[in-house]
Amino acid sequence: MRMLAVLVVMLSCGMAQAQSRPPSLEREAEETARAMRDAIERAMKLMDGVLGSIPQYQLPEVLPNGDIIIRRIPTPKAEPPTRRAPPPPPAAPKTTP
Repeated sequence: MRMLAVLVVMLSCGMAQAQSRPPSLEREAEETARAMRDAIERAMKLMDGVLGSIPQYQLPEVLPNGDIIIRRIPTPKAEPPTRRAPPPPPAAPKTTP
């Protein structure tokens, strides 16, 4: 989190300085800022996936005998795909005697 704050400050300082630079340096600064923004977005998506994979737990429950129970929150299960009925077998050709 601290690193993210540092990157945001660096980006804001860089954009403020980019206004007084020549156009080529300004373009380069914009490309760098865009690349950094994309990298931060990818890192945030990765972190979201990692945090989402960590199991969630309910509040601990203390039983009268002193046992402590920590239950896992059930995850919603995806519905299994519905099976389609197989197609009927092809009809036998009619033969005339």
